[in-house]
Amino acid sequence: MKIIADAGSTKVQWATIEDDGSVRIFETPGINALMLSDHELSAAFADALGPLRPDEIFYYGAGCVSPDVCSKVASAFPAGACVEVASDMLGAARALFGSKPGLALILGTGSNSALYNGRELTSNMPPLGFILGDEGSGASFGKRLLRLVYRTGKLRPELERFLGMTYAEILERVYRRPAANAFLASLMPFILDHAEHLSDLIGEELDSLFAAMSNYYKLTQRLSVIGGVAKALAPQLIAAASLRGFTIEQIQERPISGLIAYHNHDR
Repeated sequence: MKIIADAGSTKVQWATIEDDGSVRIFETPGINALMLSDHELSAAFADALGPLRPDEIFYYGAGCVSPDVCSKVASAFPAGACVEVASDMLGAARALFGSKPGLALILGTGSNSALYNGRELTSNMPPLGFILGDEGSGASFGKRLLRLVYRTGKLRPELERFLGMTYAEILERVYRRPAANAFLASLMPFILDHAEHLSDLIGEELDSLFAAMSNYYKLTQRLSVIGGVAKALAPQLIAAASLRGFTIEQIQERPISGLIAYHNHDR
């Protein structure tokens, strides 16, 4: 049996692939390997896998940003399996392109992009996180929305009613509570509900993303995109990419189906 994990900070999608090729997908609470201790990781994996004893595990996860973290994740799984741990960026590239090269883009709570040669990532624009970068992400959209609302007054009553919070409470939530990026990304449903009135905001945020990518990679080419924000804003995303010379070939919401195909050698 093989097990594949697409591990995000909000939730983890697991897929089991039996020797006869049959597949089962299930979800567990999110895991960010960078934030958890060895013991916490072991407990999370034990809870998720239960009695399953796979021969191979392919884990693509949030926080898997260095060899040390990847080694910590691999060691936290039950003994007996061959474990491969990699970043969620490599997982996205494999899900989108299989063994073919391409430019992959993730747009979810955060954002990330990389060139992929069909085996590994060859160039990765540093995403810089939601304070310095993450253009096009849910968190970056949330920042832009709050600036617009409180600098212009546009949609202020609607936003505060949506959140059930005052201006002071919103600032406290951003600056004094944990997981500010997740809070900012939680404003995406409001943006989508008011997209007709926020078309300029959406266009400007997406243009900032593709301007940065064009400058970093020094190319304009076909790319494929994965993530909830990408799926929700597909028409606007395609239009914004085109303005900067990019052509979007495909948009997927989650990578698990593509990863199943990749590890089943269907591509």
